[in-house]
Amino acid sequence: MGKGLKFDEMLDMLKATLAEIPEHRGGQNTQYEIMDAGLSAFSVFFMQSPSFLAYQREMERKKGQNNARSLFGVHEIPCDAQTRNLLDPVEPTRLGAPFWGVTRDWPKVDSWRSIAVSAARG
Repeated sequence: MGKGLKFDEMLDMLKATLAEIPEHRGGQNTQYEIMDAGLSAFSVFFMQSPSFLAYQREMERKKGQNNARSLFGVHEIPCDAQTRNLLDPVEPTRLGAPFWGVTRDWPKVDSWRSIAVSAARG
């Protein structure tokens, strides 16, 4: 079994991929960065909490800090609808590299992961 992938390495792969996504918005609708939307979306899956981003915005309002920033590097937390608006136009294949990079290091003995990866690869 390999050394595994560290959280920072996984995050760096995701950030590198998000940095390559071309800007697709026009006009003045640029309050949130695509990078922040992508990291925010990832954080929800990573933390396995559908209300994670709302909780982080509330934490920021009350305490002046939040885990989305400290753990994932999100500068401004977009709401769910804003995240969808920013990421929906992105071709899914552009986001495949970090997924396959992470799953590459999963142990083959973990059957549910192997099945999930096999199903995803079609």
